[in-house]
Amino acid sequence: MKKRFAAHYIFLGEGRIYKQYYLELGDNDEIKGVYPLETEIEGTVFHNGILFPVSGKWNLHPTEIFDRLKELSRIYPENSVFRLLEDSGWVCDERDIPVHVFQLDGIDLVAVKFCTDNRNYNPQISRVC
Repeated sequence: MKKRFAAHYIFLGEGRIYKQYYLELGDNDEIKGVYPLETEIEGTVFHNGILFPVSGKWNLHPTEIFDRLKELSRIYPENSVFRLLEDSGWVCDERDIPVHVFQLDGIDLVAVKFCTDNRNYNPQISRVC
């Protein structure tokens, strides 16, 4: 059964940022494609923030990802959250392997910065699938 997840942004690494797209997964949670969200599609779940797939082989907990992004943002405070995700080395776009999809929400999407010391937002990472 296919699963579809839409978001403000979908990030597949290597600078590929998709705004207002949906990610489609196959029966084994492998990536089938990324498509523009032009109309409402039945069975598509919309998530705030950024969605990014991680290889199932990593078996990461959201707190591990969050801690790594915090560490990278302290080292490289000028980097965007997309660059920090890229630098984490976990974002995966391989089509034939199962992935886990994570959501990063509570960040300033206009500035696309990952900072934990700004009281105007509270970054959170959760596993979508």
